[in-house]
Amino acid sequence: MNRLGTLTYRPPGCHDPKAIRADLGVFFRRLRDLTGGRAFPYVWVPEWHKSDHGMHAHFAVGQFIPRGLIEEAWGHGFVHIKLLGDLPVGSGRHAEARKAGVILSRLRSRRPSHGIKPGVEGKTAGSGGKTSPKYQ
Repeated sequence: MNRLGTLTYRPPGCHDPKAIRADLGVFFRRLRDLTGGRAFPYVWVPEWHKSDHGMHAHFAVGQFIPRGLIEEAWGHGFVHIKLLGDLPVGSGRHAEARKAGVILSRLRSRRPSHGIKPGVEGKTAGSGGKTSPKYQ
C-alpha cells in the first residue's frame, strides 16, 4: 500500500453515504477490470468536505496504476494519486502499508463520517463475488 489517492465528486457533490459506498464498489470493480482483471489489495475511507460539497474518499493501493485508468474507472469528478514519500531507504511493503494506514486513519478521524463504515472488509478488488458486465 504505497500509493494514496483521493476521489471527489463534481458539483453538487455527494451527500448520501449509501451512494458513495456503492460508487466506490463500482469504482474498484472497474479498476480491477481495467488493470487486467486480477484482484489487488486496497483500502478506502470516506471524508466529508469542509464545505457543503458532501463527501469524497481517500484510498490506498500497493501498485502503480496509471492516473488515466483511475479517472476512467471513477468518472464522477476529480482524481488525485501519489506515491508515498518520506520513508527511510530500504523500507519494505510492511513499512509502506503501515504509513498508509496511519495516514488513512488520521483522515478518517478528522471529521465524522455520519455512519459510513470504511471499505476495509473487501481487501481485494472484486473479492466479494462476480461482477456483471455493467458493474451493477
